[in-house]
Amino acid sequence: MIRKLLLFLGLVALAVMLGGYLLPREVTVERSVEIEQSPEVIFSILNNMQRFNAWSPWHGLDPDARYEYFGPEQGVGAGMRWHSDKPEVGSGAQVITASQPFSRVELELDFGPEGKATAAYVIQPLEQGARVSWVLHNRFGNNPAERYVGLVLDDLVGPDFEKGLEQLKELAEGRR
Repeated sequence: MIRKLLLFLGLVALAVMLGGYLLPREVTVERSVEIEQSPEVIFSILNNMQRFNAWSPWHGLDPDARYEYFGPEQGVGAGMRWHSDKPEVGSGAQVITASQPFSRVELELDFGPEGKATAAYVIQPLEQGARVSWVLHNRFGNNPAERYVGLVLDDLVGPDFEKGLEQLKELAEGRR
């Protein structure tokens, strides 16, 4: 009986591991908001790493978190490191890797042992203001366990992106 149970558990574990290889290697999370402000004003906020905490959905979660800015104040090379003992904030770094005036800012994110990702802020002009999209792209490679994280990544990060974009809207529109 015990032998059959161990065989069954082994087969289940093998199926779960092999099933992970069938999951997507890459996952993208995206949220958008319309802001009644010019793309130039929005870009000036997003292209400046030192302004990130003014609209970040995570900044208020840990008043004791530590932040360090490096590189230029804005544009390619501008970055920040953060450290928090609270798991919902965690520790890591982000740096601007590409900056296209008034339309796009790309970032590289490093969450230490939890992995790396890329993100972008995409600004599309509208008749009255702009649509801003916050896009996160994760590559899980050949790790089947990490691919399972991809199944819930949108649910984990999406609400934070929505909150951050609403706070960005308030800031850009002068209501924050």
